[in-house]
Amino acid sequence: FYATMRALVGLPLGKPEARRVSLGDQDLVLAPVPDATVRMLAVFQVGQGRYALPVRALLEAVSGEGLVSTPERRGAALGLLQVRVNGEAPLVPVLCARRLFGMAQSARAGDGVVLVLRDPARPSRPVLGLRVDDVLTMLDVADAQVHAVPESFLQLSPRVDGLLDVQVSDRHGSAKVLLQSLDPQELLARTGGN
Repeated sequence: FYATMRALVGLPLGKPEARRVSLGDQDLVLAPVPDATVRMLAVFQVGQGRYALPVRALLEAVSGEGLVSTPERRGAALGLLQVRVNGEAPLVPVLCARRLFGMAQSARAGDGVVLVLRDPARPSRPVLGLRVDDVLTMLDVADAQVHAVPESFLQLSPRVDGLLDVQVSDRHGSAKVLLQSLDPQELLARTGGN
């Protein structure tokens, strides 16, 4: 007795991922400002938001492989990560950017890059890790392109020290979005790193 298959039905199992668009597929464009002093920002994604940190505050970006959870995971703390730099491998605390920014949804399975912040007093020493969803690009930004943060916005997000309007474009067109520049000193202060 042989049966013939007439239909195949596929059902998704598990909770679907909330984010359907990869922000890494979009180009960020910031109009150049002639004869201006620029600083380089590392732009990264957390959920649907785009954030930036000054490149001078970062040591490197690494995978979260080897992250060890600590017994007292409170707030945004994820655990400790060993970072190899200059022949040494100190353990640094790692914060979850999603928790830090108050996002309820956890990261997708394939998400997760740890930005390693440097100690301002000893620039070759790693002091803190910030797990973000993805690193998107680097942007040269003139001081004139960074807008002051309104007081009402600071009450919602005290870590932000500047706002930028950037143009994003992809195969569907282009739009203007807000990029939030973070204060690395405030992040370091959260762990007593500075």
